[in-house]
Amino acid sequence: MGISYIIPVYHCLSTLGQCLDSFFAQEGREKDDEVILCFDGAEEDETYALGKQYQEKYGCVKLVYPKIHYGAFRIRLLGIKEAKNDHVGFIDSDDTLPQGALKEVHELLKKEDCDILAFSFYVKKKKGGHKNAFTAKEGNRDNKQAFLGLLQDSYIRGFLWTKVFKKSLLESVPDYGIVGKDTCFEDVFYNAMLFANASNVYYTPKILYNYHQVGMATAVRKPRINRTAYHLACFASIRLFLEKHGKTDLFSCFYKSKTRSYWSMWYDLRCDTKFGLDKDSKKQLKQAFQRIFNPKVPLKKEPLLDQYIDPGLRVN
Repeated sequence: MGISYIIPVYHCLSTLGQCLDSFFAQEGREKDDEVILCFDGAEEDETYALGKQYQEKYGCVKLVYPKIHYGAFRIRLLGIKEAKNDHVGFIDSDDTLPQGALKEVHELLKKEDCDILAFSFYVKKKKGGHKNAFTAKEGNRDNKQAFLGLLQDSYIRGFLWTKVFKKSLLESVPDYGIVGKDTCFEDVFYNAMLFANASNVYYTPKILYNYHQVGMATAVRKPRINRTAYHLACFASIRLFLEKHGKTDLFSCFYKSKTRSYWSMWYDLRCDTKFGLDKDSKKQLKQAFQRIFNPKVPLKKEPLLDQYIDPGLRVN
């Protein structure tokens, strides 16, 4: 049983080699495992040349290069279409796999017939690091338990790289995204759609991924004033997806996540205010949050967020 690992690539020459080496150094790598490098950009650069080198050295490296700048989320979707295996995982180009991770993933997938395998990770910093702060008891979660766990952002996090998915599950959801330039929180929304469609999820607190926090340029650190708006668009998109696709049994999970989502918005507002968000805009964002998490208020047209919502989710 092979796994197709998708790696979005964009100006990451200094980290891609280390990332790929961590994969090919895995003792538990199986013959059908493959790496799909998805190059996101119009111009060939030294990173593409490095990818070619690995392709020539290893027969299980595919290069996807549409020569268009899609962004990490959309370029991953192209990679999924190229995956040959029944299971798909994701690695960011500045992260690594700890030794033994691939062997553990294979063993769990063979043992557990799950739509999603979710695991914990290690946060690597410039000096030292630490385990992911949120863990829980290992075992199976049904659809409702897993979906609530994801929305609570506790032991099941909103990153794609903390999971391995059945390819059939990835193909079961529409390619809805979040609209806009330099978007964020698309992974969270994508995960929510997948978890909503998953029959069962197996979770292990074992560390099967290294998340490198050294020199990264995250959405938190970027000078922007729309982080909160994108996060609210994510929340609204999750609700609209549930409504559009009749996932009525999961409505309670969504509304139970209001408190956790509120603290996320509070953090977002702090970040945006730091970079110049004005008081009136902050007030409007808070009001939009209350509408999103009020089941009595329809989201047929949310004035503040309509520009960020995927057209496929908008109700005429």
